[in-house]
Amino acid sequence: MRRERWIAPRDVVGLACVCLLALTEPSPLRPLRRVAARFLGAAAFRFSRRKRRRIEANLKACFGRAMSTARRRRIARTVFRETWREILDAPRTGPAPVVIRGLENVRWALDAGRGAILWESHGLGRRMLAKRVLGEHGVRIFQVHDVHHLGGVGGDERVASWIGRRLLRPFFDRRERRSVEEILHLPDGGSLVYARELVARLRGNRLVCVAGDGPLGHRRVEIEFLGGWASFATGTISLSRLTGSPLLPLFCLELPSGDVELTVEAPLALEPGRGRDGELSVARRYARLLEARILGAPGQYRSWHTVQTGSGGAYPPPPSSLDDLPASRAKKRSATRAGSPESVAGSDPMLSQSPGR
Repeated sequence: MRRERWIAPRDVVGLACVCLLALTEPSPLRPLRRVAARFLGAAAFRFSRRKRRRIEANLKACFGRAMSTARRRRIARTVFRETWREILDAPRTGPAPVVIRGLENVRWALDAGRGAILWESHGLGRRMLAKRVLGEHGVRIFQVHDVHHLGGVGGDERVASWIGRRLLRPFFDRRERRSVEEILHLPDGGSLVYARELVARLRGNRLVCVAGDGPLGHRRVEIEFLGGWASFATGTISLSRLTGSPLLPLFCLELPSGDVELTVEAPLALEPGRGRDGELSVARRYARLLEARILGAPGQYRSWHTVQTGSGGAYPPPPSSLDDLPASRAKKRSATRAGSPESVAGSDPMLSQSPGR
């Protein structure tokens, strides 16, 4: 077993965030978080050159000539600022209202008595604000995170550390619990206990919130996305099939008017009897919904740098599994990605060992 580090690189940033959030906790000082988000976003844009270039390259792959170089640069700058706004949970400017659409979908799901899975986005929009607004309307949420989640700090880093586990994660969890009822961190290797806990929550008519495009889950499919492709986990879809709980995509975005729109989409139905093909179909529909939202507000998507693209020219559609690859490539990919989502069946930590699967 790999020894846990005492401190990881992102912990330094996390500790600075803890100090800043603690100092600005009094209500009169909270507007300072907006100033801090703009400053830190500008600094990150300047010094995180590799990430900035990746964002701009993926914007070019997605929009092509329809987006100028100057506009790509402006959007990249906005992406860095929005990343820090979400980490610091910076308040919005002005008294602009939050427009809620689709709350009846949540009521319908709870009236049916099977709970529901709120499928939020790991990288798009205001995650903290969405759950705070839903909480104000009496919607209580059971939040599921990856074990490495630290309030959005160092989202790409997956290194365990004592500082992160004992100091940072409890701090960010306490803040999030103001808006959600419970938080569960799923471990890397998965566990039957955690899978059963999720099933029990849904069968108890609870709302479970999971990121549809996040790192959580080992059984994954690659889908065409934003001019390239991205990896989406299918464990949540399997959970929906097992429990009968509907999948409700959740988005919270700022509009050009300054208002915020929180939308709970209609459920993504899983066709009976289609098995793995049905899960892939649902994942693709979710990817299309998410893609449409991102294209309407590209500056609010914090994960542009994670989109996978080829080198030059048009990007071919990615394979959905090893079966779609030529034999030589499939063999090489199996060897280099042992334990990968598509090469190991039933390895999803959320559900692979759950009863009834």
